[in-house]
Amino acid sequence: MHQLLVAALAREGMSIDDVQFIQMDIPKAFAALESGRADVALLAANTVIKAQESGGRIIATAEGLAVPKLAVAASETFIKNHPDRLEALLQAHDKAAAWIAANHDKAVAMGAEEQGVDIPTAEKLFAWSHFTQRFNQADLESMNDDLAFMLENGMMRARVDPRDIVLPCAME
Repeated sequence: MHQLLVAALAREGMSIDDVQFIQMDIPKAFAALESGRADVALLAANTVIKAQESGGRIIATAEGLAVPKLAVAASETFIKNHPDRLEALLQAHDKAAAWIAANHDKAVAMGAEEQGVDIPTAEKLFAWSHFTQRFNQADLESMNDDLAFMLENGMMRARVDPRDIVLPCAME
């Protein structure tokens, strides 16, 4: 989300130095926005909807600025020492995705209950999720932008090739 902020500012001819950026997690950012202690917050999922319900407006989304990716990560040691657990994890994820695809209404209802939102809001969140089971080539290519951002902002010390950090089993 930090990357989204920097990209949105750059699109407007600004930099991170033009704002008073305070690092905080999403619930704290939402609370700061709701209490008036922050003018803008980086939010995701149901906090975006809650902010809109309270009169907030979306001023930027990731569209055209960053390609969000969620991934399960493991250490090289874990991957080497526990291939059976890695395989079990992948099978569980695939089984869950298949169940969600076959039971959309039940899955959305479960999500609504977990998030404390109504069914229409859960449907909206589901539509926003763009959930996939595996990375594709475009995801790997967009990781180069992510890695460049992290290098430029001191979040990484050395350049990494995305193909070296994504296991073949994580690809389509």
